[in-house]
Amino acid sequence: MEPEPLDPRAIGFMRRNLAMLRQTPMSVVLAGLILLASIYFPRFMFKSQMARFPLILEHLSSEQRRARFLVGAKALYKDGSQKFRGMAYRMQTLDEQQIVLPLSALTELRKAPEEVLSFYDMFSKVVDTIKRDLTPKLTKITSKICDEVDAALDTYLPSHGKWTEINVSKTALDIIAKVSAHLFIGGDVANDPGYLECTKNFTVHLGEATRAIKVTRVWLRPFLAPRLPEVKRLLETRTKLRSYVKRVIEEREAKIKNPDWVPPDDMMQWLLDRADRQKDTLEDCTAAQVLLILGTINASMQTLIAILHTLAVTPEYVEPLREEIRNTLNSDGSIPVSAMKEFGKMDSYFKEVGMHFPVIIEPYFRRVRKGFTLSNGQYLPPGVAIVIANPLVTDSKYDTFDGFRHYKLREASAQKDKPNHRWLIANETEFRWGYDNHVCPGRFYAHNLLKIIFARIVENYDIKMPGNVEGIEARYPMVEHGNVVMEPRDKPLLLRRVKSHQGHVD
Repeated sequence: MEPEPLDPRAIGFMRRNLAMLRQTPMSVVLAGLILLASIYFPRFMFKSQMARFPLILEHLSSEQRRARFLVGAKALYKDGSQKFRGMAYRMQTLDEQQIVLPLSALTELRKAPEEVLSFYDMFSKVVDTIKRDLTPKLTKITSKICDEVDAALDTYLPSHGKWTEINVSKTALDIIAKVSAHLFIGGDVANDPGYLECTKNFTVHLGEATRAIKVTRVWLRPFLAPRLPEVKRLLETRTKLRSYVKRVIEEREAKIKNPDWVPPDDMMQWLLDRADRQKDTLEDCTAAQVLLILGTINASMQTLIAILHTLAVTPEYVEPLREEIRNTLNSDGSIPVSAMKEFGKMDSYFKEVGMHFPVIIEPYFRRVRKGFTLSNGQYLPPGVAIVIANPLVTDSKYDTFDGFRHYKLREASAQKDKPNHRWLIANETEFRWGYDNHVCPGRFYAHNLLKIIFARIVENYDIKMPGNVEGIEARYPMVEHGNVVMEPRDKPLLLRRVKSHQGHVD
């Protein structure tokens, strides 16, 4: 938690009493008392203000609540939304007590300025580069994405017509890391096995380090975290990643002196073009690589695994999806760019999987910098973390899986309402991609990447669970670790090639 700002009442108390000290012989003693008061009075006020919100699992100790949150946060948020319907309440997380606000508060929260509610946007340069360079050029580079997807699938998926067991999490990570490398860093480094291992290891090591830190007591973290083996591995991986970034920067700074050199279209070059060369470009670009790995590789990997895990137990959707894909292809087998919007059934299936198996429990998180009063009169004290639970976690209306639910809703909707049923939508009720000014800028790239990968897999492969089990109940269960929900690692699926594929997006 951020340091709590001094309450104005505490400041006034200090001023009045410090003036009095000049006239009393017990100034040293009183100065000590006033200092203690200035420290503990704001904490007392903070706790008293927090106590006005009901606490879920109030009958348990703090450690017991932390333990429950560690293994069952999803159920706790659902219970909280039902018990405190439409009200704010406190939730004990692994780190602190947070205020959970109802979905109805979202509209007024969006009006609060950044100096009141902080999002900690530390990577504004990367976000700006994605918005100004990647998104406008996405149509142009989508053809290259599909070429890389085809090459990656040829490398990591079976090439014969026999059922073959694959490790889904490893394969998904291999494919997405290889495809994304050409956009993230480009050049020869994108094909360097060492760099690819670095990006994949960083994703895995970050998860391990995060879990190790989360189960460590908060007050011990500054002392123990740097010594944890998981954290050491993560820092070593970042150092290796930095060396690859340095290599690319040096190569391109040498090439820029050649007037005939044509700068490549990749994130590294766009960042260098916008970099302030007076500052530490190497550290900025390394931080950007880290953000891209987390925001694209890790998130896209989890999404792809979730979709494939679900498709394997709902085989009735394979043929309708395959038919839609094949009907959309060009005559040479390539995927038209327009297909990204035309894959209506695929889009619906992605959205339904995300609703039933969300990986984000708290899609809205802010830290209150200045005291903030809601329209219902509830006061949010400075320093508190506020969250809004994912409505997909707390809403029971999606208990039955219907992969084409949103396709049917879109077909039945008026033209102006059709976008509301798309996977990319980000609004007050669906914020898997974020919300308002902080909606994920890379969602368009992730959207195209995942649709291309999925289209090629469904077009060319049959997929099933080991043992031929079917039904949504047979799906691999997700793993909860506090407010993080993940697909299980190292689970097998069976794939069988049904048709050779070729071509690119044109």
